[in-house]
Amino acid sequence: MIREIKETEFRDAINSDSEKIKVVDFYATWCNPCNMLSPILEQLDANNENLDIYKIDVDANSRLADELDINSVPSVFFYKGGEIKKIVLGFQPLQSLQSIVDQIK
Repeated sequence: MIREIKETEFRDAINSDSEKIKVVDFYATWCNPCNMLSPILEQLDANNENLDIYKIDVDANSRLADELDINSVPSVFFYKGGEIKKIVLGFQPLQSLQSIVDQIK
């Protein structure tokens, strides 16, 4: 299940359960590629038990977006053990995201 979180929950989310890969989708409600990415992330979540997927609205959480230097959406960050393992910008097909997950495992 994909969970919408706020910047106050971000650190706890990426640092909990170090065995799981944390995928964080930084998006904006007005962004068409972001809206297109949502069902892809749903599929990625359904195909992988070792993931936690989170969504963060950059407009509602601008301090965190500034801190992470997010200048375009969607920006998808992959974390494991609290560390950034990969960042991808823009819409990505399922195969591309799955390949990143497979590399991080």
